Order: sequence, then C-alpha cells, then structure tokens
Amino acid sequence: MELRFKDERESNIARFSHIETRCYSVWERGRILYSAILGLTVLATIFLRGEIAPAFGDPEPTLTVDRIVAFAIGFVLANIAFSLIYAVEFVVMETKFHNLLRNARKLILVLGMMLGIVLSWANTHEIFNR
Repeated sequence: MELRFKDERESNIARFSHIETRCYSVWERGRILYSAILGLTVLATIFLRGEIAPAFGDPEPTLTVDRIVAFAIGFVLANIAFSLIYAVEFVVMETKFHNLLRNARKLILVLGMMLGIVLSWANTHEIFNR
C-alpha cells in the first residue's frame, strides 16, 4: 500500500522523519556503549595512575572542582563528536553510498570508540598532570 500525500512538502517531511527515526534507532544504542566505554577508560586511567588511593588518606584532595569540571567538559565534547555521525548519516542517507555506510556502521562505531578511548586517556592524564 503506497502512502498518498497532499503535496510534495508533506512528502518531504514524512521522508525526513523516517530518515531521522532510522538514524536515532541505529546510533543511540551505540552512544550508550560509547559513553560507557569512555567512562570506564577514565576510571581505569585514574585507578592505574594511583589517584584513587591517595584521595582517601591524603589531606589534599585529588579530585578537585576544576578536575571534575574538566571531566564534564570532556564528556560533553565526546558526545558532540559522536553526534557528528548524524550529519554524515543525513547527507548520505539518500545517496548511492547509503548501503556502504549501513554496512560500515559497526566499523565506524568501533573506530570512533578507539579514537574516543585514546582521547579520554590523554585527557585524563593531562587533567591529573596539572
């Protein structure tokens, strides 16, 4: 059964809504995994650097407000970087390259996570080297 629309504008809105829904359903599951992996990377880096143990007995706190703010900014920037895939998905969705992108989604997610892990690790080291 084919959908009938009053005009071309209504048809374009419906098509865009369908594209948007497909993008969200694919990438939002990846965002949860991405955020969890980056969070675990930060926690593991803090733990391996020995920053957790001194915090309990050291009179000078290891996790200061400026470090927590730096982590929050890093988290926001990591999620903005993740959101760039939506722009790529929207541009490619209606082209002949869409099948290629659809087949490469898992690879793109893994490569993005690897980049995020490296950047999170480096950011954590930089925050604690201040």
